[in-house]
Amino acid sequence: MGAPRGPSPSAAGAIRVVAADDCVLIRRALADALGEAPELELVAVCARADELRTAIDRHRPDVVVTDIRMPPTMTDDGLRLAAELRRTHPTVGVVVLSVYCEPEYVVSLLRGGVDRRAYLLKERLADVAQLVAAIRAVADGGSVIDARVAQMLRPDGT
Repeated sequence: MGAPRGPSPSAAGAIRVVAADDCVLIRRALADALGEAPELELVAVCARADELRTAIDRHRPDVVVTDIRMPPTMTDDGLRLAAELRRTHPTVGVVVLSVYCEPEYVVSLLRGGVDRRAYLLKERLADVAQLVAAIRAVADGGSVIDARVAQMLRPDGT
């Protein structure tokens, strides 16, 4: 886990969150789940990477929850945004939600440091407490890697 950079948002009040996913059902699920968590303040929900950039600049969130693949390219927009945020908004944490249990995606997310980064499989959306805990950890400067993905990162795969 990386060291926090500055005061923890959770110590100062609600953690400000911007969420993004191209799937309307996932966006609604995120809005419902995160909107009910008392320690979070959901300030924007976006469908596209360009909307997400605008929301980050406008709302100055503590944490961004994003998909990997979003319009306009439908490739790795979420991962590229996470790398970009290291330069432009270094105190903004990023939680990537993905259906892909791919080690190269995790390595890409963590390039440049593990602090304020999390990679969770979308199946974890069923456990809102786990998602909220990951958001809190990232806001506090830590990192979280889904257990299934972490297992794949081990050299022996066990």
